[in-house]
Order: sequence, then structure tokens, then C-alpha cells
Amino acid sequence: MAEAASRKGRRGRRRSNPLERYAADILAKQLFLEDLAMAAVDFDTLAAYYPELTPEQLRGRLGIATKRALLEDVADIVLEPAEDEEGNAEQMRLNILDLERFAEIVHEEMTVEVM
Repeated sequence: MAEAASRKGRRGRRRSNPLERYAADILAKQLFLEDLAMAAVDFDTLAAYYPELTPEQLRGRLGIATKRALLEDVADIVLEPAEDEEGNAEQMRLNILDLERFAEIVHEEMTVEVM
């Protein structure tokens, strides 16, 4: 229990390692592009369901949906078993706890824009 609490304290740490930030950025951009492609297809569908919304409001709703999908994809990837055996189970738990920080990085460095 105490071990879980000590790990929980690390949740808000800033990724100071440039390699970690770079890896997070690459992963986020790959997922972002996949989700953005799906969102672009769904723009017309969303407009059909909400004809009273302006294009700007529709873009806002798509942005929220895209970010949610992005975080769900990231959670799935982080939960996949690691390939090598040296300490990866511990690292996986830390990554899961750092998911909120990853979301902050994605939010800081990327903007969802649907044409």
C-alpha cells in the first residue's frame, strides 16, 4: 500500500529526460494522425447529427473526441507487455501512472484542427 502511494506521488513529475519527451512526442503524433484521419471522416457525420452547431463548435467537439480517443490508444499501448525482461514490469506501472502527464504533454504540444 505504501509502495503504491509512493508511486502515486510521481504522477505529476515533469519529463525532464529529452529522450522520454521525444518518444512521447513521436508516439503522440503517430496516434494523433490516425485519430485525425478518423475525425475528418466523422466531421460530416457529426454535422448531420448536430445541424444547429456552427463549424467551429463541431471542430471543438471533434477535438474533444479525438483527444479522448488518443488517450485511450495510448493507454492500450502502455498496457502492452514490454519486450525485454529487465525491469520492464516496474517501468510499465510507472508509465501507466504517468499517463496523465503524457496527456498534458500532448495537450501542450499539439492542437487538433479539422478542415
